[in-house]
Amino acid sequence: MTWQDVGFWAVIIGGLGLFLFGITYLSETLKKVAGSKLRNIIAKAASNRVKGSLIGMLFTTIIQSSSGTTALSIGLVRAGVMTFPAAIAVIIGANVGTTVTAFLISIPFGEYMPFVLFIGAFIMMITSKRSWQNASKLLFSFGAIFFGLLLMETNLKTLAGEQWFIDFLAGLTNA
Repeated sequence: MTWQDVGFWAVIIGGLGLFLFGITYLSETLKKVAGSKLRNIIAKAASNRVKGSLIGMLFTTIIQSSSGTTALSIGLVRAGVMTFPAAIAVIIGANVGTTVTAFLISIPFGEYMPFVLFIGAFIMMITSKRSWQNASKLLFSFGAIFFGLLLMETNLKTLAGEQWFIDFLAGLTNA
C-alpha cells in the first residue's frame, strides 16, 4: 500500500466521519431548537403522505441531494420532531426529487459547503446569543453533512476506473 492509497482512504473515512458528525450534531441541535411550535409546523406540513412526499421532493430539488434530505429526515425523527411514517413519505419524495435534480446538476452546491462550514464556525465563535448559536450550529451541521458527502463522492468516483475494483464487482455478480 502506497502513501497515495492511504491518503485516498483517509479522505473517504474522514468524509464519512464528517457526514456522521454532521447528522449527529444536527440532531442534537434540532432537539434544543425544536419547540412545540416547530413540531406543530413540521407535523402539519408532513401530516399526510402526499404532503410529505411533496416536501421531500421540493427539498431535494432545492439542495440537490436526496442523501441530505434523508439525513435531515433521520435527524428530525431522532430529535422527535417528525414521526417515522412522515419521514418515510419525505424520503420517498426525496427519491422522486432526485430525478428533478438531474436538471439542476450544473450548480456545484457541494463546492460551497466549506464556506457554510466556515460561516457556521465563525458565528459560533463570535456570538453568545442563543438564537445565533443555534442558527450557526445548524449551518455548521449542514456544511459538515454535505462536505462529507462531497469528499466521499469525489474520491470514490476514481474507483470506477480502477481495474481491480471492476474485477471485484464482476466477481460479486458471478458469485
